[in-house]
Amino acid sequence: MSIASELTKLETDITNAYDAVQIKGGTIPSNKNTNNLATAINSISGGGATLITKTITENGTYDATDDNADGYSEVTVNVVPSSEYIVTLENLHDSSTDFQNTYINSSNGELINYNGWDSTDFIELNGQVSVGSPFKEWQYCAVYDENKNFIRNLSNGLNSALTSNVKYIRFSGVRQNIQSLYVCSSNIITDCDVPAAINEPLGLGDFNINIESLIQILNNLADRTGQTRYILTLGPANLEKLTSEQKAIATSKNWTLV
Repeated sequence: MSIASELTKLETDITNAYDAVQIKGGTIPSNKNTNNLATAINSISGGGATLITKTITENGTYDATDDNADGYSEVTVNVVPSSEYIVTLENLHDSSTDFQNTYINSSNGELINYNGWDSTDFIELNGQVSVGSPFKEWQYCAVYDENKNFIRNLSNGLNSALTSNVKYIRFSGVRQNIQSLYVCSSNIITDCDVPAAINEPLGLGDFNINIESLIQILNNLADRTGQTRYILTLGPANLEKLTSEQKAIATSKNWTLV
């Protein structure tokens, strides 16, 4: 079962558990999450029966030692541990391996010295790839075969260049664009694919991000108050999904949304 389907099942289980609590006359908290579920269940009146203390176990099961002690059956939630569904979006680009003050020759794919530009190392491809950054210098990017021999530059765009013999790709451009370059194997970010901590300029403008993930991204931005303002590039389509209040999550932490 995929992580996304596990999350959907989790949400359904939690909703069902709170519905059962409400039917039995329990107190429903304003925030219906797993942290508050045990308290909600314990708020159910036993109608004169002897109540016992129950605890949500690590795997999310509300386990009663003896169901007859309080007159109610156990409620199973099946929570997926957070470590399993809050995962980091894999960036195929490792900025620590960049070649500073260089660009890629569009004719042969080799590096040429040029101040203020950087080039990536060879990035191995396993199928389709997407670039989650506002990238413009396609002519100075290139693809290579399995032996890292130059095939062509990307002057006609990324998709047209990814033929079956392409095994590696390299990018070059203005340093800021290369430093924030995200190269990913998918162009869809689900609510399972959000970086857990974000404290560097980030470009995600080419990705279709659902609203839940957008909010999580904004919440995971580092607070840069009193520091250099960073840019989070989401692109027009993603920005339209956010309210002014949601955008303020980022701007209040000294980030600029574009």
